[in-house]
Amino acid sequence: MGIRFLYITGFKADDGDFIMDVSRKINFRPEEELILCCARTDLRSDIEFKILSLLKKDLDWHYILDEAFYNKMTPLLYLNLNKYPDMVPGIVFSDLENKFSEVSRRNFILAGKLFEILDLLNSNGILAIPYKGLVLALLAYGDLALRFFGDLDVLVKKEDIVNAKELLNSNGFYSCYELDYSQMKLLFRFQHEYKFFQDNPNLILELHWDFNVNHLHNDMIYDSNYVTQVRADGFCFSTFAPEELVLILSLHASGHLWDSLGWICDIAQIIDTYKELNWDRILDKAIKSSVNRILGVSLLLAKELIGVDLPDDVYQKFAEDKKVQSISYRMQKNLFNKDSINFYRLAWDRIGLRESFINEMRDYLSIFFNPRPAQLATIPNSLYPLYYVNSIYRALNI
Repeated sequence: MGIRFLYITGFKADDGDFIMDVSRKINFRPEEELILCCARTDLRSDIEFKILSLLKKDLDWHYILDEAFYNKMTPLLYLNLNKYPDMVPGIVFSDLENKFSEVSRRNFILAGKLFEILDLLNSNGILAIPYKGLVLALLAYGDLALRFFGDLDVLVKKEDIVNAKELLNSNGFYSCYELDYSQMKLLFRFQHEYKFFQDNPNLILELHWDFNVNHLHNDMIYDSNYVTQVRADGFCFSTFAPEELVLILSLHASGHLWDSLGWICDIAQIIDTYKELNWDRILDKAIKSSVNRILGVSLLLAKELIGVDLPDDVYQKFAEDKKVQSISYRMQKNLFNKDSINFYRLAWDRIGLRESFINEMRDYLSIFFNPRPAQLATIPNSLYPLYYVNSIYRALNI
């Protein structure tokens, strides 16, 4: 399976008693139920029974493989179906095995590259904190091969971005878009990341100074001192503590309207792995940051789709919130139903995500008016006001 990693201040996941029927609310197809049952690293007895029952059906394996890939579930699907190789068509199992090997090899290459980047930045006085992809593979899944990730995400201070850019450019990384001083100021104002690429190996590096995703505005302020140390195959680096990751991952998933099971699985794995999470800290920060409802939807999805065991008071808090229930239900309906998604549906699904009407309106306006980095690269500073005119035109003609 690959090298396993140790989170030195974490807790090993215990077997829990709670399992929720994954089809309790939504009438999922058998193929979708199989993917949901495999969306975990440890199979409990009733989930194993459910998988065996599903494998006896006449399944559309092409659909399963496509949906597993889209939802970043291929490694976990292979991990769990590897227990029943005789019940999976040979050509399907061989395809799964090959894809798993490809993910594993690429992840190890990216891991080595990430450690090089961290060493480059940190040795030059730039505090760099990785999160998401590789970090989750280590902390939440316990194995680098079990979590698909296509790029590297690193948080740095906004004031360090320019220096980091120069360092990366001189070490084989190229900016995805070249911006002058005035355009960089606009980037810092309207966006949250600066992207770089490298041809060999082929990868994307995203330097973040905030956790906004898809223009979803937030007022979350993270204490960069609230981090923990991770040791991995001789390397040691800092990342956010599990409590922070629950919020970061919830915010990220909400920016994409939870349209990938993999992002929900990440949250469930963090909660399952670290049984002694400081829920008071998580809930208090979510309320202060006006993302309480976003957190609630993420937790309900993790519980209802994957069966994560939440503290009773935390579950009741959100299960009794009709807005959270309604949004969670819509997200479950949309999970395997991408064909009907359009701009209007996406806009509708955002309704109610924020507790504050002002914050909600800011989120909506940012969708229309915040320029993307690639657009900034083509806008001279003197003509920037014309961007708003063009944005209004596009909004009225969608």
